[in-house]
Amino acid sequence: MPYQPIESLSESMQNDLSKILCILKRYDVAKVSLYGSVARGDYKDDSDLDICIEGLRDDNFFIALAECLMASDHSVSITDFKNTFGYFRERILKEGKIIYEQN
Repeated sequence: MPYQPIESLSESMQNDLSKILCILKRYDVAKVSLYGSVARGDYKDDSDLDICIEGLRDDNFFIALAECLMASDHSVSITDFKNTFGYFRERILKEGKIIYEQN
């Protein structure tokens, strides 16, 4: 599934998400979801991009994270879904918007 722009996002956030997805695809992630204030639509200009990924090899996590942080003009928080539990996991499942999924 190619990146599906979220209409309510500012152009700069759309651009950053697009750059981040290009990076994550190079690391062969299986799924990328957006959650938090940006996904809910109640974000502000200084909100961070809360991203949940699935399928990234552990040895690539911090390398990919560093690349995403350097590529974005916004703060970025990347979480691997396999490391989420309890309320946090439920929140991601409830409000998360899938923005990329491998076929």
